[in-house]
Order: sequence, then C-alpha cells, then structure tokens
Amino acid sequence: MHPNLRGNEATGSVTGARRRGCNGNLEALAGAPWPRAASFHKDDYVVQIADSDASLTATHQLVCDRYARRGYRVSARRPGGPHQTTIGVLAGCAIVGTATLQVDSPLGINADAVFRDHVDIYRNEGAAVCEITQFALARGVRSETVLAAVFHYLYILAFHVRQRSHIFIEVNPRHRRFYESVFGFECLTPIRMNPGVNAPAYLLQVRTDHLASTIFHPSDDLEFPRFYSIDEEHRIRKSFAHRYPLRNMRGASHAAGAGDLYYLQHLRNRDAYAPTQRN
Repeated sequence: MHPNLRGNEATGSVTGARRRGCNGNLEALAGAPWPRAASFHKDDYVVQIADSDASLTATHQLVCDRYARRGYRVSARRPGGPHQTTIGVLAGCAIVGTATLQVDSPLGINADAVFRDHVDIYRNEGAAVCEITQFALARGVRSETVLAAVFHYLYILAFHVRQRSHIFIEVNPRHRRFYESVFGFECLTPIRMNPGVNAPAYLLQVRTDHLASTIFHPSDDLEFPRFYSIDEEHRIRKSFAHRYPLRNMRGASHAAGAGDLYYLQHLRNRDAYAPTQRN
C-alpha cells in the first residue's frame, strides 16, 4: 500500500460489510438494488453512479462514519441536485467507497467557502471548474485499486460529461503529497482552517487534460495500479451518452458556456496523451 493512503481509511471494514451483506449501516440498500447502467467492475469492486434515495443515503452514511472517526463535522444534508454526481464503490452489496463531483453553478462549489479567492482566479480566466468532495473509503479496501477506478470514473464525468477544464479538491495536509505525486494535483494555497468540517486543508487543482496524461501514462515508480483501459473507458463513456444526451461523447455537441474554449483546447491536449480508441 502506498504510505500516504493510510489516512483514507473509513470506519466500516470491507470484511465486516461483506459479512453483514446489506444490513448494518447499509440497511437502506436492502430491497433497492442500484441500476446496472453505468456500472463497471474493477477487480472485486463495482463503481457506479448513486442516483436513488437508497444509494445516496448509504454513500452519505459512509462519509458521516469516516468523518466522525476523524473528529470532523459533516453536513447532515446529503449530496444531490443537477450540479452534483455521486458515485459509489460496492463490494457485493456493501458500499465501501464514495465520492461526489460538484460542478460550478450560480451557487458555486464547496471550496468557495474557504478558498473562493483562488477559485475565482480560474473562473475569471474562463476555466470551467468542478470539485471532488465527500470522498471516503472503508477500512480494508484495497486503496490503490479503488482510488484508480474512482478517479478515472470522476475524470470521465468531469471532462467528457461535464466539459470541465479544472478539478479542485480540498485535502488534509497529510494527504497532499499523495495527490500531487499520483494524480498530478498542484497545491494553490497555504493551510487554511475549514470551519465546515473543523479541519485544516490545502486547496489543490489539476487540469483535466493533465489528469488524462496521468491516467494513460502512470509513473511506474509509484507502484500504482493501472486505471481502466482505454476500451473500458470507451464503454463507460458510451453508457453515459444515454444518461447525459446533451453532454456525452467526444465530438458531440455540448451546451455553450464559459468553459467551452477551455474544453476544446484541453480536448486536443487530452487526445495527445491518450491512446487511440475505437469508435
């Protein structure tokens, strides 16, 4: 295990979750299976969108458990709405990981509460921004495998579905080096206190085309597993075309917005990194 992943462990364990089946903290899932659309395997795990009341409740419960164990606060209001997409990682019918992609809107993104001055610099330059929030993994998860799948899935959502040019994330100081070395994030700020969770944080960002280079050409010296293959990514993107008809595959028309020029420029940059994929 990468040494910087230890801080990402959450309260529940994978072994316990599998033993409980859909009971315990996952009772909300009983009798309410997730839709199979946009569902993709990574080793023993399945990554898919949480878009039902049951799945959103269960993913939020995992976040609450993890934050409580670290002594952090978390909003009782679960993610939801047109500007947020939550994904869940399942082992059997137990949720063992989750993250939410929040795209910019008139309401802004969560990072604005503490780091708006830095996010606005990118907005004013025409960037289309988004943020990864509500990220949690259960104890016992093979962190590298799940992280690779989660961040590749989030990249597809951010770049190909939402046409975002920059991804922000607030991280605890002990996790900063990991995100910089593995995913290519850049630290933008000194440590600031986030009163919403009662914890210190850095603000990091990565361009989506740069994240593509990390996904398709990961550094061998990091001992980090491969992400989804280019064919697997193509199938994931194809599944999203049915869910998001206005924001789908490469080359399709997309809604006009401030980030359009960034998106087209970064699409060219991204394709310079990515292997040729089948049409």
